[in-house]
Amino acid sequence: MSFVILAYNQEDLIAESFAGAISQTYSPMEIILSDDCSPDDTFARMQDLAANYRGPHRVRLNRNAENLHIGGHVQKVAGLSNGDLIVVNAGDDISEPDRVEGLVAAWLSEDRKPDLLHSDVSKIAMDGTPLGMIAKPAPLMRSSVRPAALAMAGESVIGASQAWTKRLFDSFPALSSEITSEDLVLPFRAALLGGNHYVAKPFVRHRVGGISADFLSDSAHNALWGSGLKVRRWFCSSLEQMLRDIDARPDLDRDGTLRTTLTAQLARHQAPLDLAKVSWPARWAVAGRLLRNAEISRADRLRYSFMYLAPTLWSLQLGVKRRLGRL
Repeated sequence: MSFVILAYNQEDLIAESFAGAISQTYSPMEIILSDDCSPDDTFARMQDLAANYRGPHRVRLNRNAENLHIGGHVQKVAGLSNGDLIVVNAGDDISEPDRVEGLVAAWLSEDRKPDLLHSDVSKIAMDGTPLGMIAKPAPLMRSSVRPAALAMAGESVIGASQAWTKRLFDSFPALSSEITSEDLVLPFRAALLGGNHYVAKPFVRHRVGGISADFLSDSAHNALWGSGLKVRRWFCSSLEQMLRDIDARPDLDRDGTLRTTLTAQLARHQAPLDLAKVSWPARWAVAGRLLRNAEISRADRLRYSFMYLAPTLWSLQLGVKRRLGRL
């Protein structure tokens, strides 16, 4: 077993994450404290925690020489890990004491077949206050899911809850540093191999706020030009990686349709990025090409064109939906 804590600029929270790691009822483990070249004192805090630890677990340190971003950082720690199963913990989240034991039990009950395990999470505020909410993954991810269905739906697990096998990394090309979240790519890989397995228990206290905030809960302007586009970039970088994975392992595209499905989904998420990045006069020409793009559904073509050709009207209808409680 490897328990990996991934951190960036979390000097004030890393001790809580480490406390969750060493409180695990499963023992012994390899615990890797990995810092993605933080400019603050995150790594110094990690060094202190490792130096002062006395217990059954083997604690290892890693600091990336340069910032690898999420995709590169995940790839790096997967290579450093010695365990057959890698339980991942963000540097601001806290694992419950029975998390590793529960995930291992679920994995062994399936004869070690699943390549990704995931669970519910309980939400806490940035200051650690419990919010009294349990987050569950999308319904599609709570049962065995086929790669084609996952690619079409664009659903992901709750990233904070994941555990991975080494096979997810040994069987495919290295994750790109352009990936801003592994939550879509790794479940897709698992669906191609041994499958995803869901455990209906909140094994992680997950901090919400910042990048975990719902972009639609913010201003209409930010939903259109800020966080909304970040989500689109997240999808595009993930889908590009998934296409690379299928190109490297065409034998896993059993029905021969995955590349077509992924390409269509990439076009769908790239369309609003293309509209948003050009000036107003050029936006009409981009929208014209979008409206003729048969790879994207007619509903999406009309919706994206409306959003970026008439942003004021889109903001008004978004406000109406909020007041009616439809968001």
